[in-house]
Amino acid sequence: MLYVTKLNMEEISLITGASGCIGSSTSKYFAKKGMVVLITDINDESGQKLEREIISSGGKAKYYHMDVCSKKEVRDVLDDITEEYGRINHTICIAGGALGENNLPFEEIPEEIKRKTFELNYFGVCSVIENAVHLMEGLENASIVVTGSGNADQAIGNPYYSSSKGALKSLVKYLSSQYGQRGIRVNMIVPGTVQSERTKKMYKNSDVFKELKEKITYGNDFIPPEDIADGIYFLTQNKSANGCILVLDRGQSSGKHKV
Repeated sequence: MLYVTKLNMEEISLITGASGCIGSSTSKYFAKKGMVVLITDINDESGQKLEREIISSGGKAKYYHMDVCSKKEVRDVLDDITEEYGRINHTICIAGGALGENNLPFEEIPEEIKRKTFELNYFGVCSVIENAVHLMEGLENASIVVTGSGNADQAIGNPYYSSSKGALKSLVKYLSSQYGQRGIRVNMIVPGTVQSERTKKMYKNSDVFKELKEKITYGNDFIPPEDIADGIYFLTQNKSANGCILVLDRGQSSGKHKV
C-alpha cells in the first residue's frame, strides 16, 4: 500500500479506459514522468497486466476495476482512492468508444445503442469528474483532461458517438470556466486516427479508414499513441492551458491542399 505521507512530492493521476491503446500509452508515459498512476478499466486482465508492467519498470501504479457507466462503481473506486491517497492531481478521462453499426440510417439505430453510447462517452465522464473533483480542490496545478474526437465536427461514423463527443466539447468549455475559478484546469485532447491493431484491421477492411489516411498531411501513417500521451501530459502541466481543445491528428482535420 502507498500511503499519502510517502506521496507528498509525487503527482497522482487517475486514468479511465487505461488498458486501451491510448490509455495504456498514457499510463506508461505518466509513470515514466514520475507520477503515481491509478489505472481503471473494465478489462481486469489487461488492467492488471498494465499495473505489473509499470511496477516492473520502476513506476508506481494501482489497478481498479471501474465501469464508468456504473455510478456505484465510480463512487466506490473514488471512495477507495480517497481513503488510500487522499488526493488526485489529474483526472484523465479516456474511457469511451463507438457502439453498434456505423452504417445504419439514423432512424434505424436501436434505442439501446443511442442511450449506451451517451452513457459511456458523456455521462460516464460526468460521473468520474463529479466524484473526483473534491479530491482535486486546493491542490496546485490540478487538472482534468477529457478525450474528444474529430468525429464531433464531421459526418463520420456513428452519429450518436459523434454527438456525444460534441457534447463533451461543450462541457469542457463550461467546466473550464467553473472549475478554473476553483483552481482546476479543464482541457480536451482530440486524437486523430491512432495506430493500433484495431486500426490496422479497419484499414484493410474499410474505405473510410483509407480516406482518413489520405487526409494526413504530415507523415504517411496514423498517429502513434505515444504522441497522444505526450499531448495529454502537456495539458496537465501547462498552467496556461484551460478550456483548450488540443487537436493532434497530423493534419487530418485540415485535409490536403488542392489547387
